Amino acid sequence: MNLHSEVARAAALHAGPLAVACIIPAYNAADTIATTIASLRAQTSPASEIIVVDDGSTDATVAVALAAAAGDPSVRILSQPNGGIAAARNHGIAATRCAWFLFLDADDWLAPTFFAQLSAALLADPELDAVHCGWQRVTPDAELGPPCYAPETADLFPFLASSNPLATTGVCIVRRSLTEAVGAFDVGLRTCQDWDFWLRLARAGARFGAVREPLMFYQLRIGSSSSGVANGLRLFSDALRVLDRAHSPDARVRDPLPAYAQGAPRELLAARQLSFACWCAGLAMGRGQDARHLLAQLAGVSAELSPDEVAGLLFDAVPLPPARLKSAWPALWPTVAPLLSAFLDALEAHSPTPRLAYHTRTALELLVATVAPAPTTIGATYVVGVDLAGAIQPVIPPPGVERLYLAVALEGEPLGSIVLPAHNGELPASALMDALVTAFSWPLLGRFFARTLYPQLRLASEAAGLSVWRGDCLLAAGLPAEIASDLTMLHNRIGWVVFLQELWGQPNWTAAQLYDPDLDADVSQIYAHDGSTTLEISGPLHDVVVYAGELRVRFTVGGVALDTLQLPAPDGRVRAAAIRAAVNTAGGLALCEAAVRVALLGRSLAVPPATLRERLAAY
Repeated sequence: MNLHSEVARAAALHAGPLAVACIIPAYNAADTIATTIASLRAQTSPASEIIVVDDGSTDATVAVALAAAAGDPSVRILSQPNGGIAAARNHGIAATRCAWFLFLDADDWLAPTFFAQLSAALLADPELDAVHCGWQRVTPDAELGPPCYAPETADLFPFLASSNPLATTGVCIVRRSLTEAVGAFDVGLRTCQDWDFWLRLARAGARFGAVREPLMFYQLRIGSSSSGVANGLRLFSDALRVLDRAHSPDARVRDPLPAYAQGAPRELLAARQLSFACWCAGLAMGRGQDARHLLAQLAGVSAELSPDEVAGLLFDAVPLPPARLKSAWPALWPTVAPLLSAFLDALEAHSPTPRLAYHTRTALELLVATVAPAPTTIGATYVVGVDLAGAIQPVIPPPGVERLYLAVALEGEPLGSIVLPAHNGELPASALMDALVTAFSWPLLGRFFARTLYPQLRLASEAAGLSVWRGDCLLAAGLPAEIASDLTMLHNRIGWVVFLQELWGQPNWTAAQLYDPDLDADVSQIYAHDGSTTLEISGPLHDVVVYAGELRVRFTVGGVALDTLQLPAPDGRVRAAAIRAAVNTAGGLALCEAAVRVALLGRSLAVPPATLRERLAAY
């Protein structure tokens, strides 16, 4: 079969909206089906058909669906004896002649522009056989998780060979002809049917498009069987079957792409089996269950594993059975921690990765720390909150802590984080300040300039892009338009020149002038009788007369000594411009770090003095 035949291309190019059938398998979905149907009826560009397939429900699913669809001829309610989600989807496929399908679960719903945006993507590119969008998880109390996306690539087979990046069928519209070519959903699988389906499509050469917006909402429910959460052992057994097919020839795909005819490389299978075991183990631990039994299905299987990858899988999976988001991890940790240790010790026996259990636990603790309040202890990790605008205090961790996770903010606004080893009993304030300056001097300087200086700059639109001016001084040119609304990008492009201008009190000088050792300037002179002098950068700069062939300059920033430079003085004089150029060149980032430590760290940005140079002189 030629998946991109002229017939298919011509069909995709027809005028008007796509003929899309939305197929909804429903089993005991009386509590949710009305919301699902309502989201379909509220589309700005509706589906051609909405087919609800009742899968032998024993509740009021059919009655609720009929009421929700009242007066809408595009909605049909079909019924079958209970046969599972795959059989229900296949029933819906057989009941429609639409050229495109969407398979939506009966407890999920769509944003109003879902069909409009995905259809537009398909019409814009006739080569596409499917298009997917982003999605968000929703808890029972209506809390939204962050947007999730599948990879933005036409060929998804390499990703599908290890996991299901589409997560649920409800994010993707797919071409009917491809479905008929590779076969519909496998009724022999109670879970993972959608993963198996996408794998066959991708192996056959399906080209996937992407709309990078979250337009589908995935309802989390405690013990949801649709996600395999309720029966982790069955999910794992089905997943092993799908993975084995992904790494083998698949006779169901009659005309695979040559590169995938034999499946993914067989030598990758063991690691992928163990990785999926970790995902299922996370689901088991989220239910408060021992997960070691999953590894019994992988007797003799061994592979190198990434501790970070294993930690990420567990971090994603554990909150799902209780229908929570990752933000719930700190509350879940006390229950999960002993189960985690037992599973990771068992997993380590399947991998030659050195100290896999220890490094995975460490990586997971740090992930949990990202959503934990401060102060909190997560295993051997102590979460501490530090505000750069407040007094920097020593940190005294609880006994048994191995590392500190510092959640760093500026006047209450999160700025980032750093991880430090826990010292014996205490991390002194001076050591903490050193670490904070190293990690955050540049963004802290940017926030200070954003408040005090950047709003005064002038942006000019030119043929080559935006230019940035400070008075009559051109700071940069040819910049992208988005820099006008992105202060971080602006700071990264012009911040160093602005910093040197502020440091030396020369707001109208260009970068070339700041680094020019021969720049003419009318300054006073001082004498260095012993061939050395100390320069405080926040004070006045002089020419130096020296009775030797060179001058030793010890320079400080706000009283903090940084370095000593030796400058040539062939005519018995070292000009101020030469000293400035040498300090700028040799000092580098250390200049910024010293200035931030003295003038900004531990101090409110709102309290005068207002300029960096004034702050250096005052503090």
